[in-house]
Amino acid sequence: VPPGPTGQPPSPAPAPAPSNAAAEPPQAAARPQPDPSPAEPPPEAAPPPAEGDGGEAAAAADAPRPSPKKGKRRPKRSKRQAEPPPPPPPAPPKKDPDALLKEARIAQMRGEAAKAYRLAAESNKIRPSKAALRVMGAAACKMGDRNKARAVHRKLSGTAKADMAKLCASRGIEL
Repeated sequence: VPPGPTGQPPSPAPAPAPSNAAAEPPQAAARPQPDPSPAEPPPEAAPPPAEGDGGEAAAAADAPRPSPKKGKRRPKRSKRQAEPPPPPPPAPPKKDPDALLKEARIAQMRGEAAKAYRLAAESNKIRPSKAALRVMGAAACKMGDRNKARAVHRKLSGTAKADMAKLCASRGIEL
């Protein structure tokens, strides 16, 4: 028997239905079962040829495929196997920007400029404030970080901007 389009021999035709109602129905094993996976596209459906391939991909798709091996089939997923994804972890609690700014000022008084800058920047990220920018600017000048000092200086205005320029100038940083 010549192989069908899928590369497997065609299944036997179903037996004709008996005309006598008293006759026994044919055995269920002899009836062909419909394919339980209608989601699969038919094997004849090939994608359109990609640009520049000269149609070789289409020619390869039309070639008969070897029959799949029994051990290579993937098990079908049942609805019971599919579990919903776990819920995302809860977001970390937001820190209080006022408490962060207070810690930044304490670190600044202790001479910990890098810590003061980091805490003030975190406070400013949660809730932008002129006070946080002042602490960040002073800390950047004390650290000698010209780039950070300039970035903060651009965001300040009025006397805060002038005060920061004086502090940085006293440390040798021109803004």
